[in-house]
Amino acid sequence: AMRWKEFFRPVRIGRRLVVTPSWDAIAGREGDIVVTLDPGMAFGTGQHPTTKMCLELLEAAFEQFRVHGSQFRVRGSQMLGQDMNAMNYELRTMNRGPAVLDLGTGSGLLAIAALRLGAATVLALDTDRVACRIASENIRQNGGDGRIVVKQGSLDAAGRRTFDLILANLTAEPLISLAPRLARSLRVGGCLITSGILASEEERVAAIFRRCSMVPERRRKGRGWVALMCRGPVVSARGAG
Repeated sequence: AMRWKEFFRPVRIGRRLVVTPSWDAIAGREGDIVVTLDPGMAFGTGQHPTTKMCLELLEAAFEQFRVHGSQFRVRGSQMLGQDMNAMNYELRTMNRGPAVLDLGTGSGLLAIAALRLGAATVLALDTDRVACRIASENIRQNGGDGRIVVKQGSLDAAGRRTFDLILANLTAEPLISLAPRLARSLRVGGCLITSGILASEEERVAAIFRRCSMVPERRRKGRGWVALMCRGPVVSARGAG
């Protein structure tokens, strides 16, 4: 047996998520979302702080998506003075699961969690062929076939598609170079969750994101790593001017 298996134990993350290895599967409590994982050589078991913080922010983001609808119905009369783009966005998100992109999917864990939390569709991308194979296997094991599409490639592989929520558990350098394209791939008022940022690099990454109209709204910090949740452009880049 491989040595790393000894170190992968079921782990509870956030309020409802439980990540458990396939060889040590647990049932979880009522209301739990249990993701069964056989990570193979791909990164992402929920043990690493960057993955864990990503999942915590993901869970928080999905609570907001649900809130959108009820807020809209309550404040309907007050919304007329607001930006029409924002209003249309509220209408669109009201009764629909968000479209999610998981960039650098690794084991597929974030993509599976997004689906189980309520995503309508997930596109999972990884440049590594082995990771794509492992992710596909884990997705099948968790019943995500069909609703999660795995493709080998970077952000280019998403083409011109846009998403309500983008997960990018990458390091600072790729995040900085991809920032303008991440902003273009994000729907009006969408949400970007990034992790894999060293605390010393947070300011630089946050500054670039802000310049691309992706405003950091929440952060988590753990063992020298930082995860950020950013709100995307409020007005569509195409609609501006």
